[in-house]
Amino acid sequence: MSNPLQAASFEAFATSPAKGSVTYTNFELAAPGSGVWVPSGTFDVGFTLTGDSTVYTHAFTIDSVTPISPKAVSFSGTGVFTLDPNWTDTIQGTVSGTSFNFTMVEHNDSYGSFNLTASGTIAPDGSITGAWFDDFGGFRTGAFSTGPAAVYEVFSYTAPVTSASVSGTAATFEFVIPVGVPYAGTLVPVRVTDGGSPGAGNDTWSHFSTNYPITAGNLVVHT
Repeated sequence: MSNPLQAASFEAFATSPAKGSVTYTNFELAAPGSGVWVPSGTFDVGFTLTGDSTVYTHAFTIDSVTPISPKAVSFSGTGVFTLDPNWTDTIQGTVSGTSFNFTMVEHNDSYGSFNLTASGTIAPDGSITGAWFDDFGGFRTGAFSTGPAAVYEVFSYTAPVTSASVSGTAATFEFVIPVGVPYAGTLVPVRVTDGGSPGAGNDTWSHFSTNYPITAGNLVVHT
């Protein structure tokens, strides 16, 4: 969903009592402690070669973030080698849980383009450490790290459904935001419609009577 960037997954059963759960994330609202991480707009990544302690710093700029699920995102952006701006980077990656993975095309007009693949782990302070390999000059390996707040946690929770009803291709349900997150105790009313497949452009989601465009996924209502 968009405006703001959101994602939700749910199962809601119109039984007595109602059953099901909702997992919801707003990727534009920072909320420490959620366990759902999003890359910061800009941050530095320090690369070292195996057997060499010299740190080669690239400045990353994240241009776009796309939800994969309420718990994961993909991202893209650009980078530049801070000591030689003739080296530029094109970046694609994913964040899921504490796993931070990316690929990077390194380019220099004098040397051509080379491919780097990296995988790291996010620490509680939002710093990342991991390993990489690339095909510059054949095959190289090394480590990378960032400072704190390279990624940050966003508003996310899972809550049980408290009521549900179905009418044709539409369903309504409610849940309460759980203790321990912002807006805890708030009753959230949701209405969804199943307009066919694919969900984008056909299905609808609204909460608090505000409609949000479906940009991916598929909502299914069974009677």
